[in-house]
Amino acid sequence: MRLKNVFIIILLLPVIAFASFAKTTDLLDIPTAAIMNNGELSGALYFSMASNFADDKVPFDYNIAFSYGLFDMFDISLNMFTLTDYTLGVQYNFVKPTANLPAVSFGIRNITYRQYIDASGGGDSINSGFADYSYTMRASDWFSIYVVATKDFKKFGKYTIGLGRGEFVGYGRGQYLSTAAFFDDQALTDGATEYMFGLFGGVEIPIIKNLNFLGEVTGRDVNMGLEYAIAGFNIAGGLTHAELFTAGDPTLRPRIDLGANYTYSFGTAVKKESNGYLIINIVDNATNKLLPAVITFEESTIKPISIASGYVKMQIKPGKYKIKIEANNYKWQKREFSISSSATSEINIKLNKKDDTETVNHDKAIALAKEAKEKLNKGDIAGALLKLDEAQKLSPDDPTVLAYMQEANTKKSQMIKTYKENALMYEQKGWAKSAISEWNSLLLLDKNNTEAKDHIKNLEKDANKTEVKKDDTVKTETKKIDPEKVYEEGYMAYLAGDYKTAIKKFEEVLKASPNHEKAQKYLDKAKKRL
Repeated sequence: MRLKNVFIIILLLPVIAFASFAKTTDLLDIPTAAIMNNGELSGALYFSMASNFADDKVPFDYNIAFSYGLFDMFDISLNMFTLTDYTLGVQYNFVKPTANLPAVSFGIRNITYRQYIDASGGGDSINSGFADYSYTMRASDWFSIYVVATKDFKKFGKYTIGLGRGEFVGYGRGQYLSTAAFFDDQALTDGATEYMFGLFGGVEIPIIKNLNFLGEVTGRDVNMGLEYAIAGFNIAGGLTHAELFTAGDPTLRPRIDLGANYTYSFGTAVKKESNGYLIINIVDNATNKLLPAVITFEESTIKPISIASGYVKMQIKPGKYKIKIEANNYKWQKREFSISSSATSEINIKLNKKDDTETVNHDKAIALAKEAKEKLNKGDIAGALLKLDEAQKLSPDDPTVLAYMQEANTKKSQMIKTYKENALMYEQKGWAKSAISEWNSLLLLDKNNTEAKDHIKNLEKDANKTEVKKDDTVKTETKKIDPEKVYEEGYMAYLAGDYKTAIKKFEEVLKASPNHEKAQKYLDKAKKRL
């Protein structure tokens, strides 16, 4: 097998080539969103030769590069293009690939002291480097920032697309891959070229095991070639600057490149926790037959799972989980368990059928809850609470009963506050009977309220205090009322939800003053609510 691999490499050497083989995660010249693993160090040596060797400005060049991966998030690269031309590169992977989303990375190439630089070297003139890059409006190559996305479609290949400035921006025919297409030559010459961004893209398509086809397009170049990987070694190369076949200039021709890269891991790769597996069997406790059920993951973002067969096997992230298992006409169960990386956990659930008594009690509890809701809507909070207490004894965990109980207790707290405020107001006005009525209404909701009991006791001490003033000029025992005062008492009772008291007060007002419009209006409203 080893001899076969060596033979393939020997066959490839004369015909394959590579442009910028600094990292195994790159394509020919463009970056991909992939980064090197933590602790991996790669070293590369690559050569470039002009196809018209005698006439080319740069007939031959070679480069050396080193790259290192950090934390499975970053990698850094050092390139030596000549003995005096060096660049640094940094890439950060901020979106990890998923089944549906590509990996996405941000990077900077050509961190250097040379304004214009490429694989052949650099300088401060647009004529530095390869002749076909000598555009009049050439953007500076240093600090070429970019963002790139890569999606791996497995046997169908890896596909990359990105956007960057500097070395990714070309002119001539390449300007249509950049924002330069939207500007005129004068604006670009005046400095706008430094702010242009160009598209780039590429593919890596498997041919046979370990051998891939590589192709890419940037605003400057069209490159294509092959890559062969074996035991840490990558040998790759091809035809670069292929667009120069149609340049129309005999001095500009494509180049043939060859590169080799070796990657070594120092054993410090960050361990990635893989998913575990969970198997759940749900059966009838009496018959051991599988049951259709619903599994709810509590305190988790995992959505409920409906299981028609009573059996499920699923991948799940390592961690602790709580689940609730429910099946029609069966008592639900809850379980807690842990999942470990790459391990399989199996849970067997045996559900017991609900007995007839439980079903009957549940139906009674729901009926009582509905009655309580009607009383609640009519303002009879005390009556609603009595019904709900009965319902909760029959079915303590029923969600409908619990929801109505919460609503009733909220209204109870509000009404206790209202009764207290009304009673204190009546006491200030000297309306002892009305105050006692409000305190008694409060005691219906909170029978152990000591404040209400104390106030009632104090109010009843003075038996001579009355709410109604007698006319001193009338010597008869006929008791007269103040319609406005009684109306206000009725109105306060109406606002408190005590519609029975409100109706009584409004009727007293109308008996004394039949044309009292407000009393008639709120009497009708109170009767409707009751």
